[in-house]
Amino acid sequence: LVTPDLACAILPGTTRSWIVVWGTRAGLDVAETWLTTRDLADADEAFLCSSVAGILPVTRFEGRAIGTGLPGPWTRRARADREAYIVAGDSAAAAAVERGEAANRAADAGQPAGRAAAEPRHVAGG
Repeated sequence: LVTPDLACAILPGTTRSWIVVWGTRAGLDVAETWLTTRDLADADEAFLCSSVAGILPVTRFEGRAIGTGLPGPWTRRARADREAYIVAGDSAAAAAVERGEAANRAADAGQPAGRAAAEPRHVAGG
């Protein structure tokens, strides 16, 4: 999971902070770094996040599909887990992620829990 570094002039929002913690708990390698348009074009999945809108899939960039052109399994998982976090409260949602309940949803969608063997690039914007 790659997200822009705070030095990139993005806001240190609560949803972005949640995504960083969530990605680590979900078994993804999380990197906060400078991103380029090439990173987005090469991503298997991409999403934006905000406190108001939540997790929003990005499926096209410069007229081309990102990945399959549909919201990917990690994007869907992040959205579902974030919504569960909001509905259930901090501790219940965090515990569900740690117990692997969210990982079971990813496996049901055909996506292995944690890192995929090919180390796909998932780009999250803040």
